[in-house]
Amino acid sequence: MDITGRYQLASSENFDEYLKEIGVNFIKRKLASAMDSATVEITKTGDEYHLKTVTPVKTSEVKFVLNETVPEKTMDDRDVQSIFTLDNNVLKQKQSGEKGFESTIDREFNGNEMTATIRYKNVVAVRKYKKIT
Repeated sequence: MDITGRYQLASSENFDEYLKEIGVNFIKRKLASAMDSATVEITKTGDEYHLKTVTPVKTSEVKFVLNETVPEKTMDDRDVQSIFTLDNNVLKQKQSGEKGFESTIDREFNGNEMTATIRYKNVVAVRKYKKIT
């Protein structure tokens, strides 16, 4: 499945609660929640994917090969290890960090839509994107 393209954030549910649960401070949470113009761009060269998230305040990028662990700096400046797998139309990401931190992001691709389901402990956030290119 071709998951490459640029996706514009269309809706976001429970994202502030997710950020709060993982320990993001109030100011950073309010900035993140106010960014309704976020875009995600996914490109692929050979076996390597490049996932770039762009917001008015900050840009985050991670390059990865499926099934290989890579270091990642999150938007809120945490250092984590991420592993990505592709299961049919779902790009699954598992983030691991200090003090037993584990979070997952499942990006499901259907037509011109990408739905990111983000989980940490009992908190689930859902962010929906529309493909723009």
